[in-house]
Amino acid sequence: MNLSYRTAVHHPSQPPLWTAPTPSRSFVKQFLQILRAHLNFEIEHDVRNVRHGLEDIWPNVNMQEMRITAPDLEDRWGLVIGRGTYPLSAEDYRLYLQIKDWEHPYYIRYMPSTVSPPEFTPDSTLVTAHRAFRNYSLDHVAVFELGIYTFVSTLYPFCIVRDVCDPIDIPPHHQLSLEYIFKTAA
Repeated sequence: MNLSYRTAVHHPSQPPLWTAPTPSRSFVKQFLQILRAHLNFEIEHDVRNVRHGLEDIWPNVNMQEMRITAPDLEDRWGLVIGRGTYPLSAEDYRLYLQIKDWEHPYYIRYMPSTVSPPEFTPDSTLVTAHRAFRNYSLDHVAVFELGIYTFVSTLYPFCIVRDVCDPIDIPPHHQLSLEYIFKTAA
């Protein structure tokens, strides 16, 4: 499976002009921990998590789902953005500095996180996850991190993807549209 992302900064009333897809460089280790638990049909599994800046191991996390769709305003799971610039590491388990929904001083609004139905072609299958982030502040907001958090239990979201990107500037009253593209090829 290949993963890539693309972005567009635009006014909400205008259609996005997408950048070329960029290969994602970082499924983090929690992704493989969660995948292994699902492949082994382990309903309960120990997974590394972070809450309130502290790293913990949460034993016996209920693994009944692996959702990345999220409603409007939800910043705990789905596609997420951040301001961290630390290089990618095999030890990553979260965005370094996630921008939260409506967090001072940024006032970024998280729109719904959605996942498309599969698109089938003769040589590949694509599934696209999408989310927009609107800047309601009077200042430009710079984004350096992109990622995906999944909701795998009734209590805890987990980071499964973290990418550090070139700075993305979101002007006031504009939005960043982000898509992650999951692809399998023949």
